[in-house]
Order: sequence, then structure tokens, then C-alpha cells
Amino acid sequence: MTRAEQETVIRWDREEQVVNIWSADPTVWRKLARLGMVVQEETHAQRTGEITGRFYVPIPVARFRWGTKREITRERTAAQVAAGLKLGARAAAARQNNVSGGTNR
Repeated sequence: MTRAEQETVIRWDREEQVVNIWSADPTVWRKLARLGMVVQEETHAQRTGEITGRFYVPIPVARFRWGTKREITRERTAAQVAAGLKLGARAAAARQNNVSGGTNR
């Protein structure tokens, strides 16, 4: 199978709230196996009997994470830095409040 044929399809169903995964990529098969994903069905080439793809047991949407990585080189604006500092200070105050058992209102 060529690299171009080694695709992965991820489909989530809003109505049933599940994610269906099919892959023809052995690298993805190994990653999914490490994550504990269970193979539901395998597809095979008619002539050779070689495994050409795998369907996985659908998983709940709540268990599925996806995203893209941000560019590391992006500079933060002064407002973003200030917002991060303010959020960090709030989190520290909340932790201190939970440790002392008091309420801060």
C-alpha cells in the first residue's frame, strides 16, 4: 500500500455522540493500540488477503480530543501577558482559600 493510500478517517456523530475511526495507516494502528482502542473489524485486499484497514469500536465524543498545535514563534501581546498574570494570581488565591478553609466573598 502506498503512503498516499494510508489514510485515516475520523467521523463524529452529533446525534449519537460517538466518534468512529477507520484507518489504513499502520502507524495510526500502533498509536490507537497504545491508547487501548479496540478493533471492531478489519478490511482485506481481495487478491492478497493483506489487511488494508481497520474499523475501531466507536468511542464517546467526551473521550475524544483533537486539535492543532500553536506556532511557538508567536509573540504574546502585553494584554495577553497581563491576562495570564491576573489569571495566575486568581488561581493562587483560590488555592490559598481552599487550604485555609475560608470563603472569600
